[in-house]
Amino acid sequence: MEAIDGSMGFDFAGTFTRFEPNKVIEYKLEDDRVVSVKFSKAAEKTIVVEKIDVENRLKIS
Repeated sequence: MEAIDGSMGFDFAGTFTRFEPNKVIEYKLEDDRVVSVKFSKAAEKTIVVEKIDVENRLKIS
């Protein structure tokens, strides 16, 4: 991924672990964080809910 202005970038890779068309996409990032994207209908709209494990940068000595 790259910033629009090209000032920074990083690799973004993962493995799909679940895929159900029009329902859910789940994948695991290289650092073992899990992402879930769920789709549901509400009247004439689609609701998209994305959850991602946050990075744990807190180091306890």
